[in-house]
Amino acid sequence: MDINRLKRRICVIGKRMHQRKYISGYDGNISVRLGNDRILITPTGVCKGDLEPDMLLELGLSGTILDSPGGFSPTSELNMHMDVYSSREDINGIIHAHPIHATALSLLYFDISTPVLPESLFSFGKIGVADFAIPTTKAVVDSIKPLLQEHDAIILKKHGTITFGKDIMESYYRLESLEHTCEIIYKTSVIGKALPLGHDVIRKIMAIRK
Repeated sequence: MDINRLKRRICVIGKRMHQRKYISGYDGNISVRLGNDRILITPTGVCKGDLEPDMLLELGLSGTILDSPGGFSPTSELNMHMDVYSSREDINGIIHAHPIHATALSLLYFDISTPVLPESLFSFGKIGVADFAIPTTKAVVDSIKPLLQEHDAIILKKHGTITFGKDIMESYYRLESLEHTCEIIYKTSVIGKALPLGHDVIRKIMAIRK
């Protein structure tokens, strides 16, 4: 896909995220890997629901700005994106968001990581849960590093979510699925406790997924 189509697709995703209340205000960030040496990434200080293609930045994998048509600076969570790309060659799209139900569950002493829905396992595998870290700091990078190899969807405690995929649409659909799963768990918790899937079922689904 050419770079202009990718820019338009990122803008569409930003609008969807804002409309569905996965983000508010200036929250969230999106990036796409361009080959082996560059990425597209969203700017800081801009509502992702108002993104335009010329607001996106092209960076080298060292973080150097190669092109910023609108003169914007990259997201303050740039280091998190760079670390994910350097850790996993199979990832070509990353989305960081603050969806309501996933974030709400991360505020509680609640076991989000135990699988309860087979569809979730097929979509993104087991949910990773990263320890709390102050947003925009290196501590966020350190908190997700132990989880990167085994998880495609991670909840950041008291912060939000990060989802990965082979392309940006897969990353977005995993965000949708993660928030849908967390909404179901949230609503189930009002009337009782969600029963986890058995270990044998989890093993079989994960094997099919691979």
